[in-house]
Amino acid sequence: MNDPELQLAQRKPEQYGYDARATRDMATVQFIPAKMPSEQWLVLSISPAAHSGSATLVGGAIDGTTGRIIDASSGKPVEPSALPRGVVQEGSWVATMRFGSAAGKRRGSYHWFDDLPTHVRKLSANDLYNPFSRGGEVLCRHNPQLQGSREFDSVSLLPEKWDVHARGVFEALRKDSELFSAPLSPSKQTHLQALVEGDNAILSAMAFRTLIEAGKIDRKALRANLTKAQGYRRAVFAYVALAHPKLLGEAALEEELTRVIEATRRVPDHRGIALALATTTLLHPESPASRSVGRKLLSHIRRHSNQISKAKKDPYLEQIFTVLQIL
Repeated sequence: MNDPELQLAQRKPEQYGYDARATRDMATVQFIPAKMPSEQWLVLSISPAAHSGSATLVGGAIDGTTGRIIDASSGKPVEPSALPRGVVQEGSWVATMRFGSAAGKRRGSYHWFDDLPTHVRKLSANDLYNPFSRGGEVLCRHNPQLQGSREFDSVSLLPEKWDVHARGVFEALRKDSELFSAPLSPSKQTHLQALVEGDNAILSAMAFRTLIEAGKIDRKALRANLTKAQGYRRAVFAYVALAHPKLLGEAALEEELTRVIEATRRVPDHRGIALALATTTLLHPESPASRSVGRKLLSHIRRHSNQISKAKKDPYLEQIFTVLQIL
């Protein structure tokens, strides 16, 4: 493993939202083969328009002379209450990588309206960070024959610099389409563990999830893998483990995470597990791991960080503590 640290850098102050969404997406990513000839897996660089992600009156416009709201299709005045409200998603994209075929558009634009959410009881991944509103690198299944958001399927936000790993995933699945499918023979289990520890971070995340879901990661293996991993990879491993608390047992999971926290000697190395705990708490407030483990261990990380470095607080961790109100 050769994992860089998580950095509070390019997208201040929204870096945490980006990282949380990317952690969740890499923990759940599925490289499902294209269903139709017109579909193709791509890595896209998304560049949203300045107004993308803002609320608007769908189908409305402003008359430049009178300043009144008009129906954009007819030009006639209309009451704002008569128009549906939505969130505009608009911008452009560039395909930086494509898989399976070199043919296809290299760049394009997008435009659609999302429904304006009401009475939201829990956050979605798009609430944390929406690449079509804010930009970023995504792995997705693209079909230019479809309209609106349906053009982009299975969208996964890529962590910073993880785009270089996408081709290796495609090549591995082309050689063995059942690589991440049960049952797991002893030889397959050994191969998956090698991928967990390998240099391809996306393959590592998918292999780790496969082993966890098959019950092939015990307490010792969880602790060893979390200790070796850093940055986004550690965050993804911890998120996957928190998403499957019953496989190890909630008490055992909390104990192993606590051991990793207490063995940490550098404050920046706390960022990965803190990110996973915060993401789980925000996206899955109903889960046992979120209720019983999330805030408790975040408080423990804060205390341990203060013990390691009393003079200087870590800005990345402090942003997480602020969002979750860990005092």
